[in-house]
Amino acid sequence: MVLFSRYSVYASLQAILLILLHVLPLVTADPTPLDKLYTLVKNGGKGNCDSELSDLRTSYTEGLAMTQAAIDAIDAIKSGKSSNWVPTSKNNRKAKMLQALFNIKAASLFKSISSADSAALDKVRGVYSAAIDDANMNFEGLHWLYCNDDYLTHYNPEDEDPRAFGDNKPKVGEIENGRLKEFGGWYDGSFQFFKSKKAGETRAELFCGPGVGAFTIRTFQSITWCPNAFSGFSNGHKYVTSIGGIKADQKQIKKDDPLKNYESLASVWLHEWTHLQSSTADQPAYDSSGNSISGKSYGFFNCVNLARKGQSLAVANADTFAYFAMAMYLESWDWSNGFAENSLGM
Repeated sequence: MVLFSRYSVYASLQAILLILLHVLPLVTADPTPLDKLYTLVKNGGKGNCDSELSDLRTSYTEGLAMTQAAIDAIDAIKSGKSSNWVPTSKNNRKAKMLQALFNIKAASLFKSISSADSAALDKVRGVYSAAIDDANMNFEGLHWLYCNDDYLTHYNPEDEDPRAFGDNKPKVGEIENGRLKEFGGWYDGSFQFFKSKKAGETRAELFCGPGVGAFTIRTFQSITWCPNAFSGFSNGHKYVTSIGGIKADQKQIKKDDPLKNYESLASVWLHEWTHLQSSTADQPAYDSSGNSISGKSYGFFNCVNLARKGQSLAVANADTFAYFAMAMYLESWDWSNGFAENSLGM
């Protein structure tokens, strides 16, 4: 889930650092540890991840491995090597999933990949690469990491700016060129406001609501995990805490298992990274005929419908990236119809 606001100086700095990554020797031999790349609230403070940190460290590493699996699959498709690719896509789990989720048609026996599809494939790879590049940046506290949304406090336009000192503090509605003058905003406890969109806005409807596992505020450069991600959702769905054990022994997966069953904290990391580093969105949902329906394009089948609606929508949808990477990570199975099918291993 992604939340929007105007860009901050801090977000601009992060973009500059991503550019510098390709110019200066800022890359570590291994991904930067979670505790270093992210600033965390500790010792019981609001938004702290004290009890979740162990699971987040493990899933962070798994998320990077999942992201790399997606990159490797795309590179295999583009390479055309016989060990990874066959001329026809019907027996190729990578190509089938690529077409199902992104509407990118790979090469066939008599036809090479189109220039438009090749450009789309490069764009998809770029989104995954941005997540890896970000994790390889040797900077401390580049992003913020929270668990629960209780660190966010709402201020009305007539309230005093909580960041100000001394007498005659400005009102919230007066700061930042009047950006918050209509409904105020949500303060992160350090230095930034997220603009409210209506009066009486609540945390539950905007942040950690019933169906939300995590959300990203790009202007804060933050990822916030919600209690649902760890305890499960009201509909009974629960993320896999650590997908690494299933990856190591994929015989645990049974034929016809839904790919949704293997949503994990790692795939949620990946979803949020695409918001944070590549400005993906949670696109509107459509039915199989392309008609608009309520909700967002979350879940495998909504992602498939979105791809049918338009390739440009699919390559900008966060959950599409998560599902493709999940399928490439669990490589012993063909997931292109949303369920585990026997794979030729390609």
